[in-house]
Amino acid sequence: MRVFIAHANDGSAEFIRRFLTNGGCEVETISGGVECLAKLRQSAPDVLILDFDLPWGGGDGVLAWLRENEEAPVVPVVLMTRGPLGPSVTPLLAPPVAFCLRKPFRLDALLRAILSALTRRRPHLVVRSRAARVEVRRNAVAT
Repeated sequence: MRVFIAHANDGSAEFIRRFLTNGGCEVETISGGVECLAKLRQSAPDVLILDFDLPWGGGDGVLAWLRENEEAPVVPVVLMTRGPLGPSVTPLLAPPVAFCLRKPFRLDALLRAILSALTRRRPHLVVRSRAARVEVRRNAVAT
């Protein structure tokens, strides 16, 4: 499974990266909104973990681009926010946002959010998590 982590805090992004990498994921960390858009234009991950407080464009800017740009990839998003889900965040919870996690959160909660986002947005995938390892396979589709 390929994951992009777009986080305002490099230390937190690295912590999450190590957790997911140890679980068998291919992970790229991103530190700003402009960089996130450039990476998404190059290739789409299976899931985007997006910090609402991302500098240089913000999480809201990345979400606006994903929603409004016809060339944008269809990517499920796990949105992270440090504050309560108030009026500034609630309108952002429409697709492609599959989940919103309030920081700080437990890593097992993040993993559950990722797995649910994948299966909800891409029902043709079979996602299993065994002993903190993640396996993603495509279902065979009968024609």
